[in-house]
Amino acid sequence: MEYHTCLEGAESEVVIPYTEGLIGFYKQNYSLAETQFNRVLECRPQDVFWGFEARVMLWRSWFMQLDQLQLEQVDEMERHYDAYRMALSRNNHLSEYQKTCYRNFGKYFARLIHTLLQIQQDQQQKALAELYDTCQKTAQITNKPWLIAAIEKHLQR
Repeated sequence: MEYHTCLEGAESEVVIPYTEGLIGFYKQNYSLAETQFNRVLECRPQDVFWGFEARVMLWRSWFMQLDQLQLEQVDEMERHYDAYRMALSRNNHLSEYQKTCYRNFGKYFARLIHTLLQIQQDQQQKALAELYDTCQKTAQITNKPWLIAAIEKHLQR
């Protein structure tokens, strides 16, 4: 990264990998994004911004390569979900509104992954339709437009 020498202090240890992760994600280099968001989580797992946003982006990266994931990556995704839920419940720096948004994203994202990985095709469409309707009706969801688009991608209407 060309400007990394301009960053000083402890923030550079998370700003650089987070930014590189975002660039990787939007360039559809999901393995780079996964590596960089994991680096952020190693440095600041409980951080109000970096920790929660890195987990959300890590999940989005995994989702974009869902059909290519190894079993270990699916297990890691589930571990991150559990850690995310615990960190949310323990965090006193987030407002209730922010907690609700992050909690709803985690809950609906987990349902989406469960639906796509484990449910038979005929039941999958019904479950996706229900999830789509629920997400549409829920006002407080972090990354709501992306989550709805992800559901729509797999929903055959």
